[in-house]
Amino acid sequence: MALCRNRFCRAQLKKVIWGEGYCSRRCMLADEGCAAGERAPLMDPTDPTGRRVICKDRDEVDAMLSAATIHPQLPKMLYLRKRKKTLREIGRACGIGKSTVADLIERTKK
Repeated sequence: MALCRNRFCRAQLKKVIWGEGYCSRRCMLADEGCAAGERAPLMDPTDPTGRRVICKDRDEVDAMLSAATIHPQLPKMLYLRKRKKTLREIGRACGIGKSTVADLIERTKK
């Protein structure tokens, strides 16, 4: 089962394949434009649909890298927070308490 290479589409490919693995000409052109610029999003590799965005652009990636200097697990905490997880759920996923998670996330707002 092959999927469209366009990260936002990810449709299952049929008999007609455009370019090197796209479902339509529109997807092929849209993906080429996205890959050429700085606005190519960083996608979640664990998402089976391929549609969950971790960071929208390079600025957010840089922010995640600077957050890692504060605490090594802070980028994971911020990502889980974007996915609407509670502080308790984030704490369980990272192996720390919810109050520590709240303190670390608060540091990023300054």
